[in-house]
Amino acid sequence: MFEKNPKKLADLSHQELMEQAGAEAVELIMCHVMRGAMSSKARRVHRHHYAPMTRGMGLITFEDV
Repeated sequence: MFEKNPKKLADLSHQELMEQAGAEAVELIMCHVMRGAMSSKARRVHRHHYAPMTRGMGLITFEDV
């Protein structure tokens, strides 16, 4: 949804995000702020997921056109 439907994510309250994402929600909220600053024409140019042990990490890069 972050890439394809950011509007739907923007409709979630902080409470809903915390309930669904737990402690990681704070970081997710910062990502939402960044995505909200981009136009609707922003496109993903890179995505990588890395799961070294118990917790996954991700990187996504957007280009705002």
